[in-house]
Amino acid sequence: MIAYWAIGLLIAFTKNYTTKLAIQITPYSVFVLGVSLLCQYFLSQRYTGFGRKRNWIPIIIFGTFNGFCETMIFLGVYDIARQIQDVHKIVTVTLGFTLFSIYSALAHEHFWLPHALPPHVKPDAPPFTNTGLPYLIIMSIGWFSLYEIQGDILSICIIHFLIDVWAASVMSLPSPFWAKY
Repeated sequence: MIAYWAIGLLIAFTKNYTTKLAIQITPYSVFVLGVSLLCQYFLSQRYTGFGRKRNWIPIIIFGTFNGFCETMIFLGVYDIARQIQDVHKIVTVTLGFTLFSIYSALAHEHFWLPHALPPHVKPDAPPFTNTGLPYLIIMSIGWFSLYEIQGDILSICIIHFLIDVWAASVMSLPSPFWAKY
């Protein structure tokens, strides 16, 4: 997990994202926040802590580092396509979102679920493709539109932090540094 976050920090500094961390509170950013929180409400209905004790220290640490560092990784992957010149912007945005989606799916399938997160999906939860993926897509579209429209990175980091803290608190995320699941 630390290596994953280190990659996010490296991207933040090499892509100069840290120079773009001025928050822009606009009606649109408030709308994206509201939509993200509503989506997280529905997503969190799938989660359980399976009786684990809630420990706010690792939850806040996770939310802080993941909210910032993973956002940097997401934007870095997305921006790979934005580097393409002489193509209509809709093509680069679509390609960027597609690259982000592929990266995100691979990261969750091969890192987060098997190695970093404890069991947290309720046994009777409906299929992820029906009750999880649509909400993640809606949130992602909101975050990337906020980035495209306003160039606002800090708002996305804050929203990502809130979503991660909410999810981690529902699943009672233990510290990966000193707890076993």
